[in-house]
Amino acid sequence: MDKRQIMVLNQGGQRLRWVDALKGIAILTVVLGHVLLGYAENNAFPEPAHSIIYGIKLWIYTWHMPLFFVISGFTFTSAYLSSETGVISIQEKRLKNQLLNLILIFLIFQISLCVLKMIFSSFVDNPMSFKEMVFNIFIPNTIMWYIWVLVVFYLAFSYLCRTIKIIDNRRFTIVFIILLLIGIFEKITATVLNYRLCIGNLLHCAAFFWLGIYFSRIGIERNKRYNFIVVSSLIIVIVYALVFAIRYPISSNENIIYVLFGEINALAIIIILIGIFNRVKINDTLLTKIGEKSLCIYLLHTYFVTALKVMFIRIGLCTTNRALLIVLITWFIPSLVSFGIAILSDKILLLKIIFNPITLFNKVGIKYQRKSF
Repeated sequence: MDKRQIMVLNQGGQRLRWVDALKGIAILTVVLGHVLLGYAENNAFPEPAHSIIYGIKLWIYTWHMPLFFVISGFTFTSAYLSSETGVISIQEKRLKNQLLNLILIFLIFQISLCVLKMIFSSFVDNPMSFKEMVFNIFIPNTIMWYIWVLVVFYLAFSYLCRTIKIIDNRRFTIVFIILLLIGIFEKITATVLNYRLCIGNLLHCAAFFWLGIYFSRIGIERNKRYNFIVVSSLIIVIVYALVFAIRYPISSNENIIYVLFGEINALAIIIILIGIFNRVKINDTLLTKIGEKSLCIYLLHTYFVTALKVMFIRIGLCTTNRALLIVLITWFIPSLVSFGIAILSDKILLLKIIFNPITLFNKVGIKYQRKSF
């Protein structure tokens, strides 16, 4: 990675296309993960389709959100941190605007999601009462938890970066190991309370957000050791997939072996993807455009995934022979529709305000620009 390019994301309108491409992969796997989760939790398909869907879901869930938070840490650093003579400083005004934007986005979509769960309680997997709705507005354990955690990370890591001031390899490694061990411990000792308070998501993803900050601040030096790490990571992913294909029926999030190897698998996949994408020249493609609109897709896809899942289950189309087709349709259509609405949000003022509420606080005539997340 050219270090001169690292800090230009979202500055002067310039973007790093390889980062957008990674965001595209991340959001597509998030949608797929939610599709597989919905069918697995409902035991929608008979065996062996159910076991295959459950196994792939477990594998995706080891790395898709860690990847998202590495990218989020990278873009957070590129957009809101600056460095003079090696000392980190925070672009306070930009950061405060984005925090307000994220909080408004969270309130809009979290409330709408909770209200719909109440109205269509007979169609959703986790019906919601009014009391639960109020609770989830402040501490979410539903699909919008990512935005809530992102706000906390923006606050916590901006403070941490101010405290550390200079991020070097030694400081980074110490903080990363501490955060990673905390995340592993939380997953092994996961409790209902942690789930309800969203503590699990906070602790598990913190190490990966910090890893993204490191990549953005320090960069990736291409040398023999770097190539060795990438190749070793590929071997780890292959071995994990082969073992997991045999072991997944008895695996669980509380199993210490599953947790430890899941974290190693996540780090390996992240290293491989970053190693590949920052090496090749990436121009504007469908994948990069999807990455640009990843926030909108994240906010919208669950509505369409849920609708299709309920329809396919209730009309009896979930058979072993149709499993692949049903999963692909439930993945493709929500992704396509959400992406289409995201494209329209650049042209329709109401959609701009919904997906970027900070627009309401901008002066009329200021060029609209969506922040990366």
